[in-house]
Amino acid sequence: MVDFRDGAHKFSHCLVAIGNLGLRLIWYFLQVIVSTWYFVSAMVSLFESYFISYGVLKKYKSVHIGKLGSLAIVIESEDAHQTSKVVKLLQWLDSIGVKYVCLYDMNGVLKKSKEAIFQKLKNANP
Repeated sequence: MVDFRDGAHKFSHCLVAIGNLGLRLIWYFLQVIVSTWYFVSAMVSLFESYFISYGVLKKYKSVHIGKLGSLAIVIESEDAHQTSKVVKLLQWLDSIGVKYVCLYDMNGVLKKSKEAIFQKLKNANP
C-alpha cells in the first residue's frame, strides 16, 4: 500500500526549501546591487573632487559672488591662533563681496578668540 501523506509532506518540505533558497538569492542580489550603487557613487564623488582640485571641470572655474549665499571655512588650529591672519582673511572676503562667513576649527581656538577678532572688524556682526 502506498502512503501519499509521506510523499506530500516531502514535496511540501522541498517546496519550502526551494522558496527559502530563492528568497536568500533575491536578498543577496539586492545587497550586491545596493553595495555596487554606493561604491560607484563614492567613486564618482572622489573623481569629481579630484577634477575640481586640478581645474579640469570648467563649471567650478569661477564663482559668482552675487550668487554666493554664505561661505564656510575650516581653519587649521595652528592658523587659528594667528588672529591677524584670520582678520586679514575676513577683510579680504568682505572686500570681494562675501556677506556671510562661518569659520570652523577643530580645537575651538576661534571661539576663544572671537572677541579679539570682532574688535578688529568694525562692521562685523556675530
